[in-house]
Amino acid sequence: MNKREIKVRQTLLVEKFLGKNNRDEAYELPLGQLSAASNVDITLQQRIRSRVGQTLITAGSYKSLHGFGDHGYIVKAGYLTYIDAGLNETSIKFIGTNECSMVEHNDVMFYSNSSLIGYVKDKVAYGFATPVDQYRSNPPSGQILAILGGRLYIAIGPYIYFTDIGKFHSVDMRQNARMLPKRITMMQPVDDGMYISSAYKTYFAAGVNPYKQPLREVFPYPALEGQQVEVSARMVGEGMEGKCVAWMTNHGQCYGFNGGKAINVTEPVYEVPGAVRASSLYKNKDNLSQVITVLN
Repeated sequence: MNKREIKVRQTLLVEKFLGKNNRDEAYELPLGQLSAASNVDITLQQRIRSRVGQTLITAGSYKSLHGFGDHGYIVKAGYLTYIDAGLNETSIKFIGTNECSMVEHNDVMFYSNSSLIGYVKDKVAYGFATPVDQYRSNPPSGQILAILGGRLYIAIGPYIYFTDIGKFHSVDMRQNARMLPKRITMMQPVDDGMYISSAYKTYFAAGVNPYKQPLREVFPYPALEGQQVEVSARMVGEGMEGKCVAWMTNHGQCYGFNGGKAINVTEPVYEVPGAVRASSLYKNKDNLSQVITVLN
């Protein structure tokens, strides 16, 4: 009589999924952590679901997408382009194919791509007026822009220049500047200061007066260049209030709040070694808030 081999499979109930862990060996992961995940979301109840697909609207040579509420801007085949809520495009100006930083203040969008700097109002591009005050000139073009305390900040390599208060067209290049050890990779303002990263470390510059902004280290590693995204503070943690900005690093996803309080929420379990640039956006749909980041 032949003996029949019986195999018993054990079924494990996973009540909560804890996200992806790419730092530990798969056999060491606790129940609920994923060694790999593709096209899935984890809900507020920590359940897993298939990610809803998206409809391709257009394709082409696009870069430097920036969203501002119900509209946005993108560089399409070298042309600065306005996109409305219906995804209709309006070509504004040819600016070339460099990566472009954009910030919006009231109804004006400022842009800079290390070769050109200017602003857009009512879908029309303008250059800056010539300053009349002594020792003043137009702001130089740089790789990153930010606005804080009524001033436009421009990062050029390791230098940060800032305009006169209330005069975005006017800067004293002799004294309206500060320098960090290496190339600036991020400037993200909150209500009472700005998170600044060089290719060395990440800092918080407290206050809105650039002449009296002490730098305090918040992380011993830099932000990946190319990110400008504001998120809901409540998304990050219960009881969190005020303005909150997000950025990705090689060591995981970081959030910065008012007062210089910054946290890395994924460092123990998730890292992205090798990435040098990132583009992030904040998405809130179907009661699910997400920061979505594309890495290069």
